[in-house]
Amino acid sequence: MLLPTLDEIDRELARRSLYEFLVQAWPHIEPGTPLVLNWHIETLCNEVQAVLDGRSDKRRLALNVPPGSMKSTIVSVCAPAWKWLTEPTRTSLHISGAADVSMRDSMKCRNLINSEWYQGFGLSWQLARDQDAKGWFRNTAGGERQATTIGSRGTGKRVHDIYIDDPNDTKDVSDAKLQQVQDAYALTFQNRLKDMRTGNTFLIQQRTHMKDLTGYIMELDRESWRLVVIRQEFEADDKEAHPDDPRTEPGGLLFPARFPTDVVEREKIMLGSVGFAGQHQQRPVPAGGAIFEVGKLIFEELARPGLRLCRGWDFAY
Repeated sequence: MLLPTLDEIDRELARRSLYEFLVQAWPHIEPGTPLVLNWHIETLCNEVQAVLDGRSDKRRLALNVPPGSMKSTIVSVCAPAWKWLTEPTRTSLHISGAADVSMRDSMKCRNLINSEWYQGFGLSWQLARDQDAKGWFRNTAGGERQATTIGSRGTGKRVHDIYIDDPNDTKDVSDAKLQQVQDAYALTFQNRLKDMRTGNTFLIQQRTHMKDLTGYIMELDRESWRLVVIRQEFEADDKEAHPDDPRTEPGGLLFPARFPTDVVEREKIMLGSVGFAGQHQQRPVPAGGAIFEVGKLIFEELARPGLRLCRGWDFAY
């Protein structure tokens, strides 16, 4: 009896684990860029895989994580390619707030599938020649991956999995734009599943506004979603902290290898308190308030009983 080779063992591990797949695929996704691992990367992979494998009690997963957390690589690049290793008939629709982001990740996914490493899995299928565009490709087994934007008219096709990646532009959180995103999700995309009972929907987003898509679905349809929140700086008594989070001290950084203290502090300056609270802490409004933070208020008792004078300065504002 011949023992499996190390290469065969690695490939079997990649078939079984989205996280192992990402680790092995990385040189073919970002050649020349060293892979820096952190606990949250495996956590995000495990959360996505639990839904794709049908082990999660929810078919809808919302991931609120800071920028630079590899969320797009996990969800938009690796997940559909990984699923095709065991279920090549799988179809997916990938929606982004920006056309260039949607196209970027679609091309990365296609290039990964065409790589020598991926082809070494001994596939029973290949990419179909009659539909092999940058933003929309399928395989000869019937699987498809289609990319679009939140502002498009949508597609008549129904898919197994819907992936929504940062639908709200951080530079445009006007009421009109927020309403446009909400309407696009509710009226165009949320029911584009082949089977509304078993289809999966993934939302990955850094928070930008109380009424962004995460805020909208949590207010309207909270029971249908599993919400995963990971913050840049650890907060004491955080009821939404993920059980995998190893941090215990308030202010502990999420990814110090890529986002050390000096980088995080500069982000606070450049984004301001409100911007940092939303994008990095997943709080569209800081815990202590926005323009008027409780900790910055000064109260003085006046001579008349029951009256107080309040003065406050918000330096970020």
